[in-house]
Amino acid sequence: MQEHDYIVNAFTKEGANTNLEVNNLNVGCITSKNNKFELDQEGNLTVKSIKAVDGIALNNAILSSIYPVGSIYMNVNSTNPGSLFGGVWEQLKDRFLLATGDTYQNETTGGEAVVSLTAANLAPHAHGFTGTTDGNGNHSHTGNTLEVRAQVSGQPSSDTARPISSGAHHYGLQITNDAGWHQHTITGVTQNTGNGQAHNNMPPYLTVYMWKRVS
Repeated sequence: MQEHDYIVNAFTKEGANTNLEVNNLNVGCITSKNNKFELDQEGNLTVKSIKAVDGIALNNAILSSIYPVGSIYMNVNSTNPGSLFGGVWEQLKDRFLLATGDTYQNETTGGEAVVSLTAANLAPHAHGFTGTTDGNGNHSHTGNTLEVRAQVSGQPSSDTARPISSGAHHYGLQITNDAGWHQHTITGVTQNTGNGQAHNNMPPYLTVYMWKRVS
């Protein structure tokens, strides 16, 4: 059998279809007539679509295997993963991810970026002050005092050089009784402090683009 006979016999025809069956095909490049696929000399195969045996597109089967509906995709690039893998994706914004468990149920949300504390959030504490005990002293004041001198009839005044008439005033010192040892009780509150600004409530973070596949 000559070589060209081997090639001719490799082709078979079924209706309008022509099939080629060979043990080894060595070609530099294969291109379809309608440009639906191309195999270049470097071994790169470019196709419009690849279908599995059951007729489902292979890329959708791979996508559903790697990223099923409900999967989370993260990247520092803003490209929608739908343009990379297919499917419909919803972008998640301004959220941390927290593992579902006994305390936090699946797909619940919560948390605050900043928090303002109230009195109920503060640890129990007290504000103290110190007072002193007064000694055994007295209180004094100065001012005008009234001195009344009544003259006895027929007797000269004891101060004949400078007589003082009835109702005259003079400046003197008056002293009250001793106060004794005692304390002063102070009732009230200390002066308020602080301005109530909210504080940051987030741990160290790195922002990325996050997407959730919805269909």
